Amino acid sequence: RREGRRPCHHAGMHVPAIVTEPDLVDPAWLTQVLAPARGPVSGLRHEPVGTGLMARSHRYLLDPDDVPASVVIKFPSADVATRTLGASAYAREIGFYRDLAPTVGGRVPHCHHAAMSDSGEDFVLVLEDLSPAIPGDQLAGCGVDHARTAILNLARLHGSTWNDDRFRDLPWLASSMQSSIAGLMGMVHDAFVDRFAGLLDDATWPVLARYVERIDVWLEREPATRALVHGDYRLDNLLFHPDGEVTAVDWQTVDHRSPMRDLAYFFGNSLTVEDRRAHEHDLVDAYLGEITTFGIDPGDDAAVTAMLRHGMFHGPLITMLGAFTAGRSDRSEAMFSVMADRCAAQILDHGALDVLD
Repeated sequence: RREGRRPCHHAGMHVPAIVTEPDLVDPAWLTQVLAPARGPVSGLRHEPVGTGLMARSHRYLLDPDDVPASVVIKFPSADVATRTLGASAYAREIGFYRDLAPTVGGRVPHCHHAAMSDSGEDFVLVLEDLSPAIPGDQLAGCGVDHARTAILNLARLHGSTWNDDRFRDLPWLASSMQSSIAGLMGMVHDAFVDRFAGLLDDATWPVLARYVERIDVWLEREPATRALVHGDYRLDNLLFHPDGEVTAVDWQTVDHRSPMRDLAYFFGNSLTVEDRRAHEHDLVDAYLGEITTFGIDPGDDAAVTAMLRHGMFHGPLITMLGAFTAGRSDRSEAMFSVMADRCAAQILDHGALDVLD
């Protein structure tokens, strides 16, 4: 049984606020965290799940007499440097589950418990287990049917928050991550060049260099239309259920930005170049059709196209920044290479470099 929307449980005096290592979760702690959703937890075992680069997630299998019989618990990275770099991202995810998750459209996991240290480097999230849903494959890309399901889910998130003023009062969302990283992107780009030299298509490098050179211009030209954006809406962060439902996880990059950043980013990273070229137009139409069910007029074709072309540069931003902040693995190197090439091809296909002129 999947769970309905309820406010995330806030850490209280009676609940151990933060457990940051998988082996330290015990039945007594979890009993307190899950109350009153279920009775006492008498036993549990756990296993790692997911491919997170900034944090670790484990599935905990509880005694099966009550619901939930399992949960997923998310912890900070075991790498100290990654925890330090990721503190602001951790704060955003905690804030999202505490303050916004029950109120937005689109499918997100139910949160049982969220706690974070003052520094932001230590946190714990106890979330609904969405199995048998499985993540998409970022390296392979997804077919058009999964892409359609994903963008309709995205449209529900955006439609429910389109030009919504309530986000101005949330301190964890008020300070933009991007204004603070704009000055760092030169260093991030240099590190990316050193790390991925020889691994990317020749056409990719000039796109990345031009974006970093003109990032201030790109930020200044942010479209006026705003919605809550996931910020890293791609296959590794989407769980596909056999019943056809898709759920977005990993809300560490949530922000209040142009909604077309999410849409353009998904097309540029989660479809192969060939599939994007073949199906992008129809998928945009599907997204816009869902948006209109919220009573929203996203603008004429020219306005939508302008927002999408601007949003395409979210791909280089998140790809390079992600490689800079996340731990390394064979899969991460392959993933960031694929993402860089795909988003650069998208920008070139649409002639979007003139957005930066």
